[in-house]
Amino acid sequence: MAGIHLNTAWLKTLWRRRFVRILTITAAVLILLWTFRLPILRGMGNYLVADDPLAPCDAYFILGGNSFERGNSAAEIWRVYPDAWFVASGGNYPLQIQALDTVMTEASLTRHWMIRQGVPANRIDTISRSTSTMEESKEILQYCLDRQYNNITLVSSTFHLRRMRMVFEDEFARHGITTRYHGAAAAEFRTTEWWRDELSLITLNNEYVKIIYYKMKY
Repeated sequence: MAGIHLNTAWLKTLWRRRFVRILTITAAVLILLWTFRLPILRGMGNYLVADDPLAPCDAYFILGGNSFERGNSAAEIWRVYPDAWFVASGGNYPLQIQALDTVMTEASLTRHWMIRQGVPANRIDTISRSTSTMEESKEILQYCLDRQYNNITLVSSTFHLRRMRMVFEDEFARHGITTRYHGAAAAEFRTTEWWRDELSLITLNNEYVKIIYYKMKY
């Protein structure tokens, strides 16, 4: 009994040392993070994928960016709703396109790819004055107000949707416009296992950095 008492007293003395407490707590946290790493990583991706079930609306806006993925998604929507009206946005000029001796805005490139996928050209409009998500929200809002739209769907890459909601949702609601969000499937990686691929890791990291930036700036 005396030996047990001495050991207990020694442990209490050791625990009083600050570095021992910090080391023990840090080790416990690391063990927990490693044990639950997969649910945590999936949760980080799932938080960004904030989409809604597909439904008919006044117009489907295809945001600028990855014209291939987002154009494919628009074509899939058109196959479900062949009378749908599409608006491709984005005023940036993808530099890689210049290697083909041509210059196209993101909006024009998305429209081009949608047509190649079978969407009728007369079902696609373009707006191309904006070069960021925030600028796109203002340009799209004005487009909707001019045409008295009150129900739209915004199409973008799946990891982009959470930040889009931050930018669009409340502002459009103040003008009586309901917004829905549809995620374009990633062509080069699986969003459910983003940590296994360098491109998806960079994409997810960029989105969280942009979310923090948007919260601080807007």
